[in-house]
Amino acid sequence: MNKTDVLFHEEDEYVVMTEDEWKILLIANHFKCKFWYDIEDPEGYTYNLFETDIYAAINKLHQLKENHNANLI
Repeated sequence: MNKTDVLFHEEDEYVVMTEDEWKILLIANHFKCKFWYDIEDPEGYTYNLFETDIYAAINKLHQLKENHNANLI
């Protein structure tokens, strides 16, 4: 096996948490050796947070849900 046998995706997404159809995604960039969290709303829109702290991502999820629900009223 050698390096050319390995196929890397630049960015892979993993759903790490869900709440009321909202998702927290873990994004892994294999070429840059970085990861971050993002949020996807029920309509499939992602917010490009680039947040590396899961607790901050959870807090942002709650803020976005509140704003989203307030706009529906």
